[in-house]
Amino acid sequence: MRSDVLSDDPEIDAGLEDEDAAEPHWFDQIGIGMMALGASLLALFSVVLMAVFNQMVAARLSEAAVPTAAEAVFEAPVPVIARKRVSANLPVWMKHAEPFDTAGAQGLIAVVVMDDGRGSHLAERALEWTAPLTFAVAGDFGMSAERIARVRRAGREAMVIVPMGYGPDLGRDPNVLDLHLSEAEVRRRVGWHLVRAEGYVGAISGNSGPVMRDEPSMRAVGEELAARGLIFVDSGAERNSLAGARIRSLGVPTGQGSVYVTRNDSASAALEKLADAEQRALTWGTAIVLIDADKTAMGALADWLRIRTPALAIAPISKVVGELRSGG
Repeated sequence: MRSDVLSDDPEIDAGLEDEDAAEPHWFDQIGIGMMALGASLLALFSVVLMAVFNQMVAARLSEAAVPTAAEAVFEAPVPVIARKRVSANLPVWMKHAEPFDTAGAQGLIAVVVMDDGRGSHLAERALEWTAPLTFAVAGDFGMSAERIARVRRAGREAMVIVPMGYGPDLGRDPNVLDLHLSEAEVRRRVGWHLVRAEGYVGAISGNSGPVMRDEPSMRAVGEELAARGLIFVDSGAERNSLAGARIRSLGVPTGQGSVYVTRNDSASAALEKLADAEQRALTWGTAIVLIDADKTAMGALADWLRIRTPALAIAPISKVVGELRSGG
């Protein structure tokens, strides 16, 4: 600390005055510190204030962009039947095939109920049976699409009957396949039957005729089925039919009926045919039974289902044709 008393020496007094000027007063030091602290607090307050302001603005923007639960509009999911996952690359017949476990079965039999419109109530009643029957529906009567839809809702496989010849009611269907038709007309008639419904696995021949021995006609039929990804079953009613061999050569999975129980068969004849199919399945591994939706025929089928060999499994048509395709 400097003395308040000046000496008689001017140089000493000048030095003391220089020292006093170089050393700030303690009060001045406190003021400078307070100013620095104030500046720091002001800067901190500005930062906090800016952060709070940004949060308020963001919250207001979020409220404006996001509606409340009452205001939100949600897109409805596409309704689907959750049965199984299928690949988009699978052919149509595989997409519509019902899952089936063959474990423990010594043979497979597909039973195809032929619903041509004359006994549809009997076919519909059989949908309630536990056996996984397949139902073939004619495309030439008004309830075709509805019948197939009911079959699918019941968890059964469906097919479309394509008439390869005229039946007893000659002329009822103007789209019967016959000889002497152009290939374009054959394709048109096949397409007419196939577009009547959806959800089915393939086509089956009905009212077989000589057109099934015509190679160009069967090639046209096979190309239409191949383009749609469907299977084909030859009823076996036409001798020397080229349908199975010609259509199979185009890559269409194909099967042939082992026996056909018609509405003209007696109960005993129907049971005999079913027994033949059973023996075939035990011998060769597979068999395909076609049966008209007729009172006597369906009654015989019900009796046979109760007494058949337990080692045999009633399977959907896609499973049996799939086994034939793979050589199983």
